[in-house]
Parts: sequence; structure tokens; C-alpha cells
Amino acid sequence: MPGVSPALLVVDDYEPDDQAQQAAVAAAGELQIRSLVPVDDQDWARFSLPEPAHIVIATAGEVGDTQLALLNREEQLVASDDDSGDG
Repeated sequence: MPGVSPALLVVDDYEPDDQAQQAAVAAAGELQIRSLVPVDDQDWARFSLPEPAHIVIATAGEVGDTQLALLNREEQLVASDDDSGDG
């Protein structure tokens, strides 16, 4: 892939997941390793909560600036984050 170091490429077992309809289910406590390549890549995941709960969604990496959005089942924005954390 032009402009991307081979050391930064991670196999993303969840692709294709670039649209809501392709989102893989994330189970409670499950760590999902994904890659955001190319730069404009979107990764979608879905999970269900049987009751209100505190959840943590995090990203990590050496390059890039991720943006997270939490949507309800009608795909309406519930919360989002672009610039908190170290990145």
C-alpha cells in the first residue's frame, strides 16, 4: 500500500466493516484488533446492553487521529469524541 509502512499494517479480521450493515458484534470484554487503512477507512462494530452500563471504547496506535461516534439502533448520534486522550 503506497505511503504506509509494512510495520504498521495489521490484519483486520473484521473487514469488510466500512458500513453499519457490515458491523461485527463485539462481546462484553472482547478486545478487537482492527486497522484503519487507508486514512479515510471507517470501522463499524455493534454491541447491545441489556441495561444501562458504563462502557469503555478506546483506540491506540502510533499514527493517526481517530474519531469515535456512538449511535443508537436508529443510527442517531448518542455521543462522540475526536480530541480527548493522548492523540
